[in-house]
Amino acid sequence: IGQPVSRFYVDQTVLEDILARLSRGDTLRDYPARLRCRDGSIRHFLIDSNAWFESGEWIHTRCFLRDITDSHQAQVALKNNEERLGAILQAAQVGTWEWDLTLNKFDWSPNTAEIHGFIPGTLGETLETFLERIHGEDRELVEQTLLQAKDHSHQMRFEYRLNVRSDQEERWYEGVAHRLSDLEGQPSRVVGICRDITKQKRAEFALRQKDRLTAVGTLAAGLAHEINNPLSALLTSAGVAGRLLDQLDCPDRVGECLELIQSEAERIRQIVKNVACFAKQGSSPKSLCHAKDIAERAGQRIRAYADMQNVHLEYDLEGDLPPIVANATEIEQVLINLVSNAIEASQEGQTVSLRISRDCETLRISVVDQGHGMTSTDLDRLFDPFYTRKQDMAGTGLGLSIVHRLVADHGGKIEVQSSLNDGTNMTVILPIAE
Repeated sequence: IGQPVSRFYVDQTVLEDILARLSRGDTLRDYPARLRCRDGSIRHFLIDSNAWFESGEWIHTRCFLRDITDSHQAQVALKNNEERLGAILQAAQVGTWEWDLTLNKFDWSPNTAEIHGFIPGTLGETLETFLERIHGEDRELVEQTLLQAKDHSHQMRFEYRLNVRSDQEERWYEGVAHRLSDLEGQPSRVVGICRDITKQKRAEFALRQKDRLTAVGTLAAGLAHEINNPLSALLTSAGVAGRLLDQLDCPDRVGECLELIQSEAERIRQIVKNVACFAKQGSSPKSLCHAKDIAERAGQRIRAYADMQNVHLEYDLEGDLPPIVANATEIEQVLINLVSNAIEASQEGQTVSLRISRDCETLRISVVDQGHGMTSTDLDRLFDPFYTRKQDMAGTGLGLSIVHRLVADHGGKIEVQSSLNDGTNMTVILPIAE
């Protein structure tokens, strides 16, 4: 009592604003302010106040204070916790979302949109619009899981992919959904998190591939050894029989049969060669070489086949490329295999492109075709031993398995982008020489 009011206000600008408003005849409702108490502590208040005027002269004010310090501190603590949780989720690359069951509306955190590669606000506001973003092969599973999460109180996990353009990399995501209820115990919303698990899926695939290659490699080595002996006898006998044709009455017919034996035996020989190459253990000797030279040699060897199929083969090779440490013969084998596959997948008149460019500390060697492309099922099994998409039984199903092993032996990797009826881009990524 008897003290100037300015003594109690922590923020003088707040007091000045209050006095200015009251002098204009304004009525204050729930105006926030910090006041200093007798013991020196600072507390938070909401102020209701107005001024009394007579003949235009300010006579006095009436002021009511409500102490909201406890609720203010709780709000500050809640905000700090939310910011801390947001920072943790951001660092862990985990997004959050909420599905309002009453409004059928999804609310996505900005981090969630970023993880999925979308601009915030474009991921889908309803279940139906979100499902349109999901890859066709995963859509039914995601829908069923979310609907089950709405009807059950336990957590539901699911994995999914999004629809992407043919030039975009396919990525995998994991979602976790949990239902919450209102005060009356009725389901009100489903909340969840999501994260990118592409690296994990690739690691799992690589591990499965390694296990399969180990098992099949052991089988292939034995198979090649067992076939080689009778194959040699078959080829030798066919050759001897050919020399005896002059002693027979129907040399033309016998000759056709022998030619068939010869060609099929050669095909078996090539299969055995591929199997032996696939089963080969250990790393090959490597030296400094230039990918551009290797690509040009591979192109020369495969050009006649491209011309025979009426497919145009074009090159886009950067001129000044650093060398790589590689086995030139093996990398040439890789490129011939990839270009041959691209030619076989192409229609007459289409183009197959062979491109080489530098990307930081790696070289990217791409074989791009305009052919019929591949389904996601084909992509999942592309490097599996003995898996082939060729319907005429011309392939052994080992070519890409060998390519995969050779590239891995060089410390590289293969990226594949393809969709049905939209062509394929196979890119071999190799480290440049230090």
